[in-house]
Amino acid sequence: MKYLFKFSLCALAFAMSANNGFAQSGETGLKDAYKDYFSIDVAVNMRNIANPEQIAIKAVNDLKAAGFKATWFVSPDTAHEFQTWRRSLYHMAQLLFK
Repeated sequence: MKYLFKFSLCALAFAMSANNGFAQSGETGLKDAYKDYFSIDVAVNMRNIANPEQIAIKAVNDLKAAGFKATWFVSPDTAHEFQTWRRSLYHMAQLLFK
């Protein structure tokens, strides 16, 4: 099953590069085919750039700037566990049923 997943990813990457003109351009690999899209050779996501709290603050501020009423809640001293979900549900219910 692990090899099937790897094969699927390779096939998908090949199909995407073929649609991008990769086969006609004479380039030698995926790195060359996607050099215009990625400036470095590693995967980067938002958590590599900023912590989750900064990401949430920016998202809420962007929504407010666009005219949406937005709020967010961070459950203190908990991680991704039941207590976090319980507190989040409690605070959301307070906003829904004013």
